[in-house]
Amino acid sequence: MKKSILALFMCVACFSGAFAQQKYHVSGNASAELNGKSVYLYDVANRRPVAIDSTQVKDGKLAMSGQLAAPRFVSLSIPATHSSVTVYLDETPITFDLTGKTPIYKGSAVNNLLSEFAQKIAPINELSKQLNEDYIAMKKKGEISKEQMEELYRRDDEIISQQKKIVVDIIKANPDNLAAAYLLEMNHMDLDYDVLVQLMALQGSIRNTSQYQRVAKYVEATKRAQVGQPFTHFDMADVDGKMHNTKEFVGNGKYVLVDFWASWCGPCRAEMPNVKKAYDTYKDKGFDILGISLDGKKEAWVKAINDLGLTWNHLSDLKAWKCEAAGLYGVRGIPFMLLVGPDGKIVAQNLRGEALQKKLEEVLK
Repeated sequence: MKKSILALFMCVACFSGAFAQQKYHVSGNASAELNGKSVYLYDVANRRPVAIDSTQVKDGKLAMSGQLAAPRFVSLSIPATHSSVTVYLDETPITFDLTGKTPIYKGSAVNNLLSEFAQKIAPINELSKQLNEDYIAMKKKGEISKEQMEELYRRDDEIISQQKKIVVDIIKANPDNLAAAYLLEMNHMDLDYDVLVQLMALQGSIRNTSQYQRVAKYVEATKRAQVGQPFTHFDMADVDGKMHNTKEFVGNGKYVLVDFWASWCGPCRAEMPNVKKAYDTYKDKGFDILGISLDGKKEAWVKAINDLGLTWNHLSDLKAWKCEAAGLYGVRGIPFMLLVGPDGKIVAQNLRGEALQKKLEEVLK
């Protein structure tokens, strides 16, 4: 199933300025069931979360105080209830109510908006949790029918749509709140390009934040991948180390599938039979493929090309996720495909399986 926004409040630390020492204070009430249980503040700026503070609930109360080099977004985690929310540690005290199912908190304007978001998204995330449980239950009973799978997809689409709407509505209504900038950065990968363009046009202090600026760079890159845009060329080496400009392969009278992939990417390898089928069917009818690998090791890249029988042209700078071509087009996940027309303009994006075959049949008939 498609990925819902389930880990919405697992956050990346974001610094808003430089201060000598920033004090913070977190306190609140908790349910009796949490007495003796731990509550943590996690810095999740890196891949491995780091606990920066913790406390145990005693007599229905919790309290944490400390100092940081600067205000930041962190995760307040309650392992006993498998729950967490994002909070902004600044000089304004944060007061929590942990007596209900979803944490409620208040403090600065930033934390008030984060709490509002938590309350709105919680019931939608419950729907997503139920969907996953239903899927697991169906799998245990045996094979899931086509009709059942279509219904699961329909429910998933509805959940994702509701989640996106909550995110977008809050951002649009609060263009002067740092929490809106945080939500924008945390969710921009899940939002459609047209929606991101609208959010980038918002007027307010959000435009001055580092979060907004990072998303703006991403939007600028993804614009290059939109249908109708001319293909942006770049230089890159082939398997023998010889440098090429993509003008040699793209925009020369053929339809060309530019395929961003990697030897270590399971979904990429799973898609290759469809890509090979397209190549074998249409290579003599004005169709070609240019593979752009996000591999980091030449040996693995070349081995995959040979093992999979990929007989078209291949380029890579062997920089893995730092691949310059991937950055140029805002590629954050692979496989990522662009179908470029004979005139060098992008015709379609991310055509997979039968969708690729149908599109090629349409344009090369």
